Amino acid sequence: TNLLYPFDNRWDFSLQVPILVFIQHTVLMTHPKDFIRDAQGATYRIGTLLGRGLFANTYTVRTEDGTDRILKISLGPSDFSDDKQHLVKISRGIMDEQWQMLSRKPSPHVLAPIHNFISEEGRYCLIYPRNDHSIRQYLGQMRSLQELFRWIIRCAQNLSQLPSGLF
Repeated sequence: TNLLYPFDNRWDFSLQVPILVFIQHTVLMTHPKDFIRDAQGATYRIGTLLGRGLFANTYTVRTEDGTDRILKISLGPSDFSDDKQHLVKISRGIMDEQWQMLSRKPSPHVLAPIHNFISEEGRYCLIYPRNDHSIRQYLGQMRSLQELFRWIIRCAQNLSQLPSGLF
């Protein structure tokens, strides 16, 4: 074993993943940059990166009271080369426009932000509720056996495209 790969090579990789996840959450997540604060002092602990977009990055976050939320944060100066710094202002403008549109007229079909703020680093932030649904909830909304079969077929087709030996 070595410092970069401190696991016995005889172990099954599937046993190592939980250890790596534990290390990531206990060691890496304690760094001060893994937190973001709004102007009122509310602190959000930044979790997993969900996606990188053209004008923002999206993360899971946890509030001080343990509520899970989603954070969309505008791109900042470090995300662009020197000749593209004007895109920082555009990124913030898009985020503000999203807040203005979605916070006034929430639709049942669009997840609307519940809070906006400017971070200590000057980035525009939107907080969304976390929208997790279990398979049980999804299946409970199905109206017919035909709809259920269509869903099962889609799942089977997607599973058949996964690499062999994954399960």
